[in-house]
Amino acid sequence: MKVVMLAAGVGARLGLSSTGYPPKILLRFGGKSLLQYHIEIFKRHGIDELVLGVGFHREDIEREIEELGARNFVTIVFNEDYEQGNIVTLWTLRDELCCGEEVLLMDADVL
Repeated sequence: MKVVMLAAGVGARLGLSSTGYPPKILLRFGGKSLLQYHIEIFKRHGIDELVLGVGFHREDIEREIEELGARNFVTIVFNEDYEQGNIVTLWTLRDELCCGEEVLLMDADVL
């Protein structure tokens, strides 16, 4: 089973601006990023792959994946039109959802 996760947004619902804040998936709690928590939980429960639909600050997310040593576990799908909303990111991920295997679809900002 794989997890397909929406993680492209700019944090508008939290009142965050697109300049001074990291993506929500990189916010830290108890010394770990939300992304790190997700990866640890998924691996513990036998998930084979995490596919992240990203947009806002894509490079920062990729850097965090590298720092966590999770490049072989996480696949990045870039939505260049991420500012148009999560439905566009979902469309960008459509091939990951129609893959013939079990998929868990999640928002990245929910732990």
